[in-house]
Amino acid sequence: MEPIPPPATGKPPPPTSLVRQTPPLPVVAAAFAGGILCAPWFAPSHGLLLAGLALAGLLFLRRARSHPERALPLSVILFFLLGIWRGSLALAPPAGPYHAGNLVPHKTLASVIGTLLEAPVTFAADDGPRSRLLIDLEALHLPPPGRPDLAGEAEGRILLTLKGVPPAGLQPGDTIVAQALLAPPRSATSPGSFDYQFFLAGQGIFLTGWVASPEALAVLRRASLAAGFSWLQQMYHLPEILRQRLGALLEKTSTQAGLYKAILIGERAGISAATLEHFKAAGCFHILAISGLHVGLVAAGLFAGWYWLLRRSTRLLVVFQAKKLAGLLTLPFLFFYALVAGFNPPVVRALLMTVAVMSALLFDRQRSLASAIALAALVLLVWQPAALFTAGFQLSFAAVIAIAVCQRPIAAVWEKRRQASSPATAGGPPFIQRLTGGVLTALLVSLAATGGTAPLLFYHFNRISLVGPLANLLVEPLICLLALPAGLAAAVLWPFFPELAVFLVRLGDLGLVGAALVCRWFAALPLASVWLPTPSVLEVFLLYLLIFLGFQKILPGPSVVPVRRPAMAILLALLAGLQLLPVAARRLQKTTRVTFLDVGSGNATLMELPGGALFLLDAGTRANSDFDPGERIIAPYLWQRKIYRLDGVIISHPHADHYNGLSFLLDRFQPAQLIVGENESDEPGYRRLLAQVETAGIPVRRPASGDTLYEGSGARLMVIGEPPADYRGKNAVNNNSLVLRLEHQGERGSASFLLPGDIETERERHLVASSADLDADVLLAPHHGAKGSSSEEFWRAVSPELVVVSAGHRDLSHLPGNVALYSTATHGTLVVTTDGAGTEVGPCR
Repeated sequence: MEPIPPPATGKPPPPTSLVRQTPPLPVVAAAFAGGILCAPWFAPSHGLLLAGLALAGLLFLRRARSHPERALPLSVILFFLLGIWRGSLALAPPAGPYHAGNLVPHKTLASVIGTLLEAPVTFAADDGPRSRLLIDLEALHLPPPGRPDLAGEAEGRILLTLKGVPPAGLQPGDTIVAQALLAPPRSATSPGSFDYQFFLAGQGIFLTGWVASPEALAVLRRASLAAGFSWLQQMYHLPEILRQRLGALLEKTSTQAGLYKAILIGERAGISAATLEHFKAAGCFHILAISGLHVGLVAAGLFAGWYWLLRRSTRLLVVFQAKKLAGLLTLPFLFFYALVAGFNPPVVRALLMTVAVMSALLFDRQRSLASAIALAALVLLVWQPAALFTAGFQLSFAAVIAIAVCQRPIAAVWEKRRQASSPATAGGPPFIQRLTGGVLTALLVSLAATGGTAPLLFYHFNRISLVGPLANLLVEPLICLLALPAGLAAAVLWPFFPELAVFLVRLGDLGLVGAALVCRWFAALPLASVWLPTPSVLEVFLLYLLIFLGFQKILPGPSVVPVRRPAMAILLALLAGLQLLPVAARRLQKTTRVTFLDVGSGNATLMELPGGALFLLDAGTRANSDFDPGERIIAPYLWQRKIYRLDGVIISHPHADHYNGLSFLLDRFQPAQLIVGENESDEPGYRRLLAQVETAGIPVRRPASGDTLYEGSGARLMVIGEPPADYRGKNAVNNNSLVLRLEHQGERGSASFLLPGDIETERERHLVASSADLDADVLLAPHHGAKGSSSEEFWRAVSPELVVVSAGHRDLSHLPGNVALYSTATHGTLVVTTDGAGTEVGPCR
């Protein structure tokens, strides 16, 4: 029987399926993210890009409705172009002549006037407390020869570092004036090191400043109605004011204020370095960053509370659906909590996913976890495209995607345990069955998150905790089910019942103390965490493919790789080869490669010798106590080069800017020996370093002049020029530096390097007068190119073809101009390579 056609109405028939015309959210989000990834390399003119966008949008609107099968590819093209456009706008340098990023190209002392955007953060440093202040700039007064046309007008954000604590009562919204030494932020240029400049640019910060003392900062206007502020302006700064007051409350009442502020307002500055290390080694560091776990618990608690209250009223149940109204009432409180928590990407991701789920509940739509994740990613990337390049964004979404992929097998385990606890079964006591089911489910969720983030953890941090899944089973309840609810309840009750609030904070302290003890115990276990060299992007992809194959049997859907075990074996062999190939290549190399790392005002020089021998000369910089150049700059570079161990570490002399990064390196790279001079030092840091060396059982060698530190495969590293006997001058420590000479003798010729530490003019003259062989092709400028060194007679004796200055920005005009002069401050990390016939120098890639 033929179907009866619908009556003719003169209108085209409606599309057969609106769902088919709507591109899946995961595809749209992936296309948009792909466009942002291509934005740094794909730089067409904005006119051409907008034309492409307009064409793709027109095709999508015209073709997608009449040809549903074309909707998906057209939407991919459209959102890919949108991603490029949005990413290029976000990654572009600041525009406008009065933007802070365009006004101060180099270090300048200036007066700044602006509004405090966030609560000041105070942290400990070697020379006393310091504070960070984020300022929305209003005016900038530069000294002559500044900008005469500026007239004080300026815009943009500035991050100020204050030596000391800020004035009492300073709060977000206040207008302040400060005299600051301003400079554009700068990142170390060594591969693998943290890109601080890009990190700040993602927050709209293109200028930083140093305020020498609290006396150089004053409050011009308080953020109050009496000072002319409107209610709208006060509401804008209210979340930050509440964060500041909550932090002050915790400082007064909590014995674990640092940990409490981390989980409630996202401020970790008050946590000791040892405690942070325990949480990292135990795989629980993510709990100290306000993330989706915290937001999810708050959302669940708010929803359950509202649902319980609404069900008490029969009248409301007649008019409203309790679940829908509970979800609607939860959203504004959850949004306010996210504001107080700092509104970072993991918080926003969890907030958006919760909003998507609540919206599905309100509008009776089917809830899709994949769509909720994709919607959260899309909205977040539209708002902050640069977040895609951050570790926080990648790890947050990798964890939740991994949990979503493993949702069905995890739910199956929970359902099996639930049925076992039913009275109709004989699976044991119901309470025990439910408890073991909950513990097993939590363990599986933790394992899924660990597997989903492991490759990215190695890529960003070179580290993964092997005890993390187990440690989280104990730490998460103590923090998320005890300390976090108690702290939030105390914050709400403080204005009305202060004594009860204090009791709740003290109750939460018990959970934090317990969590810290658990992390310390797990961190002390052998192989609690594993450190590995940095994988390439290809290796990250292969790792994810290996994880997918490993869990293929428990994942939903048909098997896509029938030969799973052979494929896994091939992947393991490829990964091992990619890790070991650089090591084998160094064993076979016949050149000498010397890398002068950009560590700022300090020195770190890596010598890679023929045959694969590796020596590190110095590892330090002038920096705050919270910045470890070994962990942040030098180790990432070594891991990037697939370096596991060092044949020797040399300290030219015991000044902190030459050794304060070594503690971390000694633990991770286990050098075969530590080579130091006869210099004695009372610096506490140097004494702690020598004690660490003794505990680790690393041999210490104190060579004399003429001693050979290494010889083989055509390379020779030796100490030359013994300092004057019993020298005790003003700059004795500098002048007693080890002076090293590195010689390369190859089939095609010879070349030499002179590495003189921080010697000054007096020691230079002594060297010239001695019989030491100073002639060298490459010279590391003595004492970072300071004016008290590099005397003319020393320069003539060395007669270098190439000079490298390892230092921060400084005036080098006093150095002779008849040689090729390179500075790590200007050229970044430098690599000098020689085969004897010639010497090549260039930036490190």
